[in-house]
Amino acid sequence: FTTCVLHGNFGGKLNVRLGGLELAAVDPRMRKRGCLTTMVNNGLKWFRGHADVLVQGTQLTNYPVQRMYVNLGFRLVQANASLHLWLGR
Repeated sequence: FTTCVLHGNFGGKLNVRLGGLELAAVDPRMRKRGCLTTMVNNGLKWFRGHADVLVQGTQLTNYPVQRMYVNLGFRLVQANASLHLWLGR
């Protein structure tokens, strides 16, 4: 499945419509068959006319998905790491 989200007007006077694929998942048994690429391409088709810019994130070390996004025309502009510590469990 893929979840497409419109974030509304971004950039104030620039009037840029921002969107993104907030969540995408493929059953592990169906990976490496182009399923995610197909879903993202369908999302890109939907966004045309609805958004001007797409911002997409994935895990820092998810290199196969990063490569897929770059191959679809996305450009890496930032990398982040999130650190978590569970207390009291």
